[in-house]
Amino acid sequence: MTRKSSIGVWIDPGWIAAAQLEKTREGVSLRSSVVLERAPGAGEHLSEEEAQRLVGTLGRVGFAGSAVTLGAAEPSLVSAPLEIPPVSSGAPVERIASGELAKMYRLQPGSFGVGVWDLPAPAASRDRPGVMAVALPHKAAEASIAPLEGAGLDVAAIDAHQSAAARALSLIVPLGRGEVDCVVDFGSDMVRIVVVYEGVVVYTRSAKQSGVGDLERSVIESLDLDDDVAWYALYAVGLDESDERWALLSDVREHIRAWAEPIQRETAAALDYARRRHQTECTGRLLAAGRPPAGVSALVASSCDTAEAPPALPGDQTPADPRLVVAMGLAARFDT
Repeated sequence: MTRKSSIGVWIDPGWIAAAQLEKTREGVSLRSSVVLERAPGAGEHLSEEEAQRLVGTLGRVGFAGSAVTLGAAEPSLVSAPLEIPPVSSGAPVERIASGELAKMYRLQPGSFGVGVWDLPAPAASRDRPGVMAVALPHKAAEASIAPLEGAGLDVAAIDAHQSAAARALSLIVPLGRGEVDCVVDFGSDMVRIVVVYEGVVVYTRSAKQSGVGDLERSVIESLDLDDDVAWYALYAVGLDESDERWALLSDVREHIRAWAEPIQRETAAALDYARRRHQTECTGRLLAAGRPPAGVSALVASSCDTAEAPPALPGDQTPADPRLVVAMGLAARFDT
């Protein structure tokens, strides 16, 4: 028996990614996928025209049904680890978390939805495990949903970016006991780091003004390059030092390394924090999402003593577009 997932839709200011999975007795496979580029200056939410374009494309490339699981992330989504009773305790955890997040982020009570999950117990027994809590204002959710439903889709669920990233990681990488893994999402407006311990999100970090869009603008403006030339230098050549056809490629590499160094440090610090908290030295995997310049994900992984994981589903020998990673994680809920 084959079971189709909902359509996972991830909206980045630079692109729209959609993916649909199939589950059989043999495992999970990618049924359909598409990535659509957005016009420069596109915002957090889709316009009516973009939603209509997406729906028309889904029908042409083999997607089935109209149910959508939509991703949510910063700046609309907020999250924090909280030292409150775990979900498994039976306490009114969502209500408690709502009150804590309202105070922390100055949110009006009742104006947002909340999701929580238990955190793994730390190795030091004196520390409480607590929960991870996320909140999305109703106004932001409605603004995301409206253009899609106006175009004929049914938004069955909204899921947090970090949850989708972790789910995609578990699809692509066999998770090991005691292992700390991470997803580094190279978005156009920011880079998001999601740290996962034994399949559970334990730490997230978002670095604004560090997205690939900032790198692209820096390279184009400082080196006075055409868009197409900059695109080739960043995403086809990148950090590959064997290509010396143009002297400017070494200049581009300098820009990439200067941009990547803070991401290396942030990722290494996040992984180190999780490994110390759970007292494990297991080498994990780094899964790159979004649009990493060529060679950057391998560079970040090597600096973190972590293996790089290609974004391909088990049994699929063809690496998927990294921009599909979060969309695949959204689709992989299989509960909508």
